[in-house]
Amino acid sequence: LSLHDALPISGETAYLDAAHGALEGMKVLSSKVFYSDTLCCGRAGFRHIFLEAHRITGEAQWLAHASLEGRLSPATPRPKRCLLQGELGRAYLAERAARPDAYPLPGLGASSAAAA
Repeated sequence: LSLHDALPISGETAYLDAAHGALEGMKVLSSKVFYSDTLCCGRAGFRHIFLEAHRITGEAQWLAHASLEGRLSPATPRPKRCLLQGELGRAYLAERAARPDAYPLPGLGASSAAAA
């Protein structure tokens, strides 16, 4: 995703090509069975990445991928009560999906949300 942000700074379209290649790889990975529903390393995290790709590019395909929940293993542990590995991360995803420009991707801060 930072490669997408490098394009306006540098003007080099090669960054865009590399970013799209990485996102295509994320599409393949997001079709696997997830053993977690978390933001940090589960299916919620993949959905956040697609939301951010949509926010940066405006391309509807990434919003469509963000709306796909993915398959969750029946052996998934009960979520914790925290942002990165629990219920708060899923709730944050729902808010962010409703308004992708209003909330940043955790860890990216202000560079990941529209200026107020």
